[in-house]
Amino acid sequence: MRKKNKRQKFTIFDVLMYGLVGIMAIACLYPFVNVLAYSFSGANAVLSNDVTFYPKDFTLAAYQNVFARPAIWNAMRTTVIITLVGTALSLVLTIAAAYALSYENLPGRRALSGFILFTMYFSGGIIPTFLVVKNLGMYDSLAALIIPNAISVFNFVVMRTFFREIPRELYEAAQIDGAGKARMFFSITLPQISPIIFFNLLNQMIQALQNFTSASVITEGGPLKATYVLGLKLYKEGFSYFKMGYASAISWVVFTVIVAFTLLIFGSSKFWVHYGDE
Repeated sequence: MRKKNKRQKFTIFDVLMYGLVGIMAIACLYPFVNVLAYSFSGANAVLSNDVTFYPKDFTLAAYQNVFARPAIWNAMRTTVIITLVGTALSLVLTIAAAYALSYENLPGRRALSGFILFTMYFSGGIIPTFLVVKNLGMYDSLAALIIPNAISVFNFVVMRTFFREIPRELYEAAQIDGAGKARMFFSITLPQISPIIFFNLLNQMIQALQNFTSASVITEGGPLKATYVLGLKLYKEGFSYFKMGYASAISWVVFTVIVAFTLLIFGSSKFWVHYGDE
């Protein structure tokens, strides 16, 4: 007996949902397409705000300027340094804090956890941060862009949760075999929390590559543009000097760098990230 193929009927709800998803997709993709079109358009078309989905007066001048000027390479070098050092420091501090505060018998654990969580809900803002950085002698230095962003409370909370979910039987078995604290940490703890390390690494790296607020408010790119990052360079060119084509080209360079770092992390994850079913 043949089964009749019933055609799927579209309801008004389906039409509305598909339409809503399509509008959201266009809203998300349009800025990318528009900025890409700006980066390949001529100066007159950009200034007259004539560019929409496709370039006008097609030219590669913006990208030629990006790769010809040493300022962009200095900004890229500074951004990469902040990203590598800041991400490594963030991981070390987050893992150390979460590991210590995951132990139930740690004296003062609740109070310390409360102090940390308080900063997530009630932040002092950029001005108190600027005053602290200045009084600690970090003003106009790379440390001002790294240390204030060294730890994320949200990442700490997620990391601590992963520590608590590690089966205690693994540690008990390791202790019976004579393993010390260091051996258990590197052989049991790190492999068990490698998925959340992967998440934190990716999240912190992307945030560091997009650094703008700290460089703009705290250091202003000084001294002598030593803390001039790609985000600040992009903003200055686009909104201070009104070189939107050049700024759009820089934005695509930043996007390419982020994608390259992301692919590198994803590609290497198969060698060090261990999931529960493996």
